[in-house]
Amino acid sequence: MSQANSPVRRAKRLLRESANRMLAPRGMEIVHQQLERSPLRQLMLALRHYRIELVLDIGPTTGQSAEDLLGQGFAGEVHSVEPLPDAHRTLTAAAAPYPNWKVLDAVAVGRDERLVEMLVAGNSYSSSVLEMLDRHIEAAPDSAPVGKITVQQRPLDMLFAAVLDRPRAALLKIDTQGYEYPILQGAEQCLARVSLVLLELSLQSLYKDQMLWLELIDYMKKQGFDLWSLQPEFCDPKTGQLLQVNGLFFRTTT
Repeated sequence: MSQANSPVRRAKRLLRESANRMLAPRGMEIVHQQLERSPLRQLMLALRHYRIELVLDIGPTTGQSAEDLLGQGFAGEVHSVEPLPDAHRTLTAAAAPYPNWKVLDAVAVGRDERLVEMLVAGNSYSSSVLEMLDRHIEAAPDSAPVGKITVQQRPLDMLFAAVLDRPRAALLKIDTQGYEYPILQGAEQCLARVSLVLLELSLQSLYKDQMLWLELIDYMKKQGFDLWSLQPEFCDPKTGQLLQVNGLFFRTTT
């Protein structure tokens, strides 16, 4: 008897099919994913492996990633920073039921403290301090800028000095649409104190003057971090070309 037709596998399949019939009216479904196809599961394993107690969540928009982590049982603290007023209000409401999820004031994060102008994307989550290029809009027409907003910018080292003062294993997550490098430049102390860094990496230029993936990987190497995993993030729906990935880095030096 093949493993695929074993009684245990048949029983699991029947249970899943039965559960899916009950969940279908609610628009839900139980699916099976291999580890390498489940970024959230892979991230949760890394958090457990490194005993992460703190997540610094930069650019969460409305907070779906933090909700996913907490929904999967992450019991540490999450501190989120989001600059856009509308997204910040939604984020604050999402965090309200969780005593271990803190939302900071609505500020941008970058190399230094100053006012910066942000382009507001039509889909919100593609908003950036950097100018969006046509290549991005071609792949995601709903991301086209619809306005501009001036916001206060502060460096990570200023925002999280007190939070990182108490020794504990931390993950720094940055999802800021091409603005990752300026944020890392203002995070020298943070980088020295975190165990993991999750970065959005662009394979193609989607924002003006952004640092691309190989340069960021090299930069992180110089800061004492190596790649732990890469996961696809954004593909061109017309051509299938992979444009962005998420890179998880782990500290190799102390």
